[in-house]
Amino acid sequence: MNVIFGVFLALGIIGLILVYYFEVKDFNRTGANKFKIYTYIPFEVNRFKRDRKDTYAYPILHVLSTIMLVIPILMFAIDVQNKAGNVTVPYTLFTIMTLAYLTYNILTFIKLSNYKLHMIFTTIFVALTLLLEILYIFFFSTDRFMYGSGILSKEVQISTFVVSIILLIFEFILMLNPKYKNWFKMVKVDAETYNRPKFCYLAILEWGTLLNLILSYIPIIVVMFIR
Repeated sequence: MNVIFGVFLALGIIGLILVYYFEVKDFNRTGANKFKIYTYIPFEVNRFKRDRKDTYAYPILHVLSTIMLVIPILMFAIDVQNKAGNVTVPYTLFTIMTLAYLTYNILTFIKLSNYKLHMIFTTIFVALTLLLEILYIFFFSTDRFMYGSGILSKEVQISTFVVSIILLIFEFILMLNPKYKNWFKMVKVDAETYNRPKFCYLAILEWGTLLNLILSYIPIIVVMFIR
């Protein structure tokens, strides 16, 4: 079970890396500006075009990668259930993780011209990731989470607590950056122009939250492989 868990997790991460590698490569080849993670949001490197069948590979690989990232959480929930543990926690995490990746996939297709809808999905994505970290702290670092026939060891509880706190602080830094007042510069100026600062904090928030979501597997890995 642990080996399959690791294989799916690795395949999902590698799949996302490949998607963005090719999308950024195409972006740099066709665009006037070079891609910068602190300037361009995920939507802007989405190379999907309705009139180009070859670009369908990007969203398909993206969706498959996120599915492979969700499967390990489902496996974790099944493992807990098989060992007569508290299934509420892992299945709740599975639901939240699935919704987070679904929201992110949708977010990559929402244009900046539809600014309000884009911000709604960004908010949902951030909120789900934040909720995930809070649940880790509430369950994994206390005796409330029963794995199998007993509680987690104190070492595992402390480890998951420390990692979860770090991830939570990181997400709050992304959320509460005072320079988010520059969000309005993402609004469309005319038919072809968007006014934005060099460091676009909307881009930093979206990419940073995706990174935080991927890093949030660490507490689960600790619980599964060390416990």
